[in-house]
Amino acid sequence: MLEKKSHGGAREASPHFEDLKTSQKIAKETGVSHATIERDAQYAQAVDALATEMPKEILTQVMKQNPKKDIILGALQPHISILSKA
Repeated sequence: MLEKKSHGGAREASPHFEDLKTSQKIAKETGVSHATIERDAQYAQAVDALATEMPKEILTQVMKQNPKKDIILGALQPHISILSKA
């Protein structure tokens, strides 16, 4: 009969951990869901895209005045609607 192994130790040592997507690895390391990591990555990409098209001061206002989901959608759609809130 096989013995049950104790939990703990370096996660990198687990073969299962090596097969995970990057978002899943980061989620395990930080204690949040992989969906949170993926949404945050989408938000970061959206902010980067918007940063190439508007001054930093306006982008800062847009980020303060809009939910993350609107920032992501705004980066995917024409920027007129999100800029009108700034």
